[in-house]
Amino acid sequence: MSFNLEEYLPYGRWRRGQRNLAKEVFRTVVNGELLLAEYPTGAGKTIASIIGVLKAIRELGGGYKVFYLAKTKNQALQPFKELKKLRNKGIDVNFIFFRNKKDMCGFKHKMSYDEFIYTCNIYRKEGLCSFYKKTLKEDSEHFKALLDTAEDPMHFISLTRENGLCPYEVARALAGDAEFIIGAYQYIFNHEIRDVFLGSLNLDLNDIVLIIDEAHNLPDILSDMYSYSINEITIRAAKKEVRKYGGWRESLDFLTKLLSLIQGFKVQTKRLGWIEVNPSLLLSIAPETEVLNETLLNILRQKGFEAPSKSYFYRIHKFILKLKAYNLGYTLVIRSREDILTLDLICFDVSREVSRIFNNVHSAVLMSGTLQPREYISSILGINPNKIREFRIPRIFPVENWLVYVATDVTSKYSERGDYMYRKIAEYINVIDRGVGEKCVRLVVFPSYDLMKAIMPYIESREMIIEREDTSISEVIRKIRDMDRPLILSVAGGKLMEGIEIRHGRKSLIRVVVVAGLPFPEPSIYSSKLIDVLAARLKSKDKAWQFVFVVPAVIRVRQSAGRAVRSDRDRVVVFVLDKRMLNEKVRKYLSLEFSNPRIVNGIQNLEREFAFINEFLSHN
Repeated sequence: MSFNLEEYLPYGRWRRGQRNLAKEVFRTVVNGELLLAEYPTGAGKTIASIIGVLKAIRELGGGYKVFYLAKTKNQALQPFKELKKLRNKGIDVNFIFFRNKKDMCGFKHKMSYDEFIYTCNIYRKEGLCSFYKKTLKEDSEHFKALLDTAEDPMHFISLTRENGLCPYEVARALAGDAEFIIGAYQYIFNHEIRDVFLGSLNLDLNDIVLIIDEAHNLPDILSDMYSYSINEITIRAAKKEVRKYGGWRESLDFLTKLLSLIQGFKVQTKRLGWIEVNPSLLLSIAPETEVLNETLLNILRQKGFEAPSKSYFYRIHKFILKLKAYNLGYTLVIRSREDILTLDLICFDVSREVSRIFNNVHSAVLMSGTLQPREYISSILGINPNKIREFRIPRIFPVENWLVYVATDVTSKYSERGDYMYRKIAEYINVIDRGVGEKCVRLVVFPSYDLMKAIMPYIESREMIIEREDTSISEVIRKIRDMDRPLILSVAGGKLMEGIEIRHGRKSLIRVVVVAGLPFPEPSIYSSKLIDVLAARLKSKDKAWQFVFVVPAVIRVRQSAGRAVRSDRDRVVVFVLDKRMLNEKVRKYLSLEFSNPRIVNGIQNLEREFAFINEFLSHN
């Protein structure tokens, strides 16, 4: 088969390693394999993967569809733009964009995703959705015109809403002819959504080629997707709902018994934090599924469907249905969170849910700028290792562009945390902030929000930007414009670490990255159970521990440093404030730029380095 990929390239030339990536993607799809592709963020892996897949499916024939799955709206923007560029080049490629169905809806509401899907189905069946009804009457040529007009995914959604149409249904109408479907992870990995969605397109898994962007996030995203929780506040609110709107007596009795049951564990959970419970305890008091269904439908009818609205009983209903389908890879725990009892159904082994997907799709490309080792991905996701091939270019810029320091007198280790350590870490941050002469962005990355809150009072900068859970990237970039030496306080694994780029032209404005403690995942029932599963799978408890704790921490350190180097002209100084960085179990997973760090053992030791640091940064 031909490797003439240039016919699809919408740019003047390939970037370093880009054509090789496209070629590997092509070979992978043609051979029906799975590719682990590590290629630097911002270096053009999106268009390379699209070109490789497009060339392959056209040579194969057979009507394959490509699902390009992205975690966030920002990440979905790039494949949309690249496919538009192919169209502008004259390549006849059809594509469509899907987002979380709830986010595409024309109504305003505050429901959870699952709750929204349930209510949306009722609205359509009852003929109460004006957007849906109008969409059914429109011509598909109108839909194509809207897509051609759209500058980006959100513009497409707003255009369809302005025309009184349902963005999701418009996209679904165009999906039949699309070679590429850009969507959220749920469209493939949530089995309820997948079965309906693929069924509507008359597709099976073996008709699909997957491209998964930022694939290093996949295990955590899937665990969150498959887990579910309710708390005593939700149960009490559901009882009020049943009383107010009327429902089956069995449902009201069940809610009373459920509340009493979990409160019986209050003393134990307060002392231990959490306690594992047998699902049969809950299922023994639960009514039949038909009773739950009728109660929920009755509540929604009594509300009059006047507008999409939240139902607390829905969450109970969904939780019990999930519990009835309980299987291996899950655990049920009762936790005490700020004196509120919570029931958590936790999926700790996602491989039982997704191995069938990866082993049945025609082909898949898992790509990231910081991808975990092959054995890690195979074990966590349950992928047949014989189906996997790898292509890794962890960096395309010179390793000399990184200057790395490790401070050996500080750590974020749990047993050593306290006011003394918080002040010491803050002192390092203050000295670094003052000592770097450059007017540039200083990015500080904490292991968690809790640690950031503990250290923040001792940080002296007057130009701080603090990441919160609702912080937007655009908001951060807007604030930076009015600052000379902004100090961004962020969290490993947070929103900023996944998507922030602060540049002037091609040059990154982030010149300093401070990793304020190695970002090991916090010990939990999830990590404890996963270690047990992996230990049996890998026949090594130590390797399982490394996969659960060390590998994610190293990936986050590499991500943090990678935010600063976006071109061969960018230089960054990385300060890792944690002595554990020198541990052999950590170092074995680090990339080349971290292989020979400069060691500092105290503030005075660091202060003597600033002449060298500032000279390093002055070379552009």
